Amino acid sequence: MKDFSYNIEGITICCSKFDSSVTEQFEKTDLALKYAGIYSQRKSPKRKEEFAAWMLLLERMLGKTPEIKYDENGKPWLKDDALYISVSHCKEIVCVGLAHFPIGIDIEPVSDRIVRLAERFMTPNEFEELNSSTDIATNATICWCGKEAIYKLIGEKALDFKNTIEIKKYSISSNFYGSVGFSQNIHLNSIGYDDKVIVVAYENKH
Repeated sequence: MKDFSYNIEGITICCSKFDSSVTEQFEKTDLALKYAGIYSQRKSPKRKEEFAAWMLLLERMLGKTPEIKYDENGKPWLKDDALYISVSHCKEIVCVGLAHFPIGIDIEPVSDRIVRLAERFMTPNEFEELNSSTDIATNATICWCGKEAIYKLIGEKALDFKNTIEIKKYSISSNFYGSVGFSQNIHLNSIGYDDKVIVVAYENKH
């Protein structure tokens, strides 16, 4: 499957499909030696596949072996390129975002399950907006992805999705906003990809 690539607001987003053979591909590359310690910390086969998939995709995006460092919150960034990274997985899909400013990214399949859980993570305003939409499953997924993307952007461990984060005027293929507590608005962009939704979050560009 060919990589999916999208550029928006100075952010490069790439997605790629993978299966269990990705670990064998990864272990034949210089990446496996360079990041052997991090790779070995992934104990389950699934976690190893996810790590291998996003590292191989990142190498393709850059056209070279990445020099990854981690900040105090455990978020990766590229030392030599001064690029911020955000990564998300969804079953057999890995999604990587790159930008010269902090970002958070999330990918999820559009699902009625998220609709059933909506009252658990949505504010009253979000829930009212959802019920007035024409595509409830897609918009519920966008709202969930927006909160996940903000969580990855902010990097805090205990954000309350229902009471702390609010998403405003969300829809597919559009710009919209979210807020965390009393903070300024966080920019959000959504993209449709097959039967999935991708949302990227960022604050002010630097």
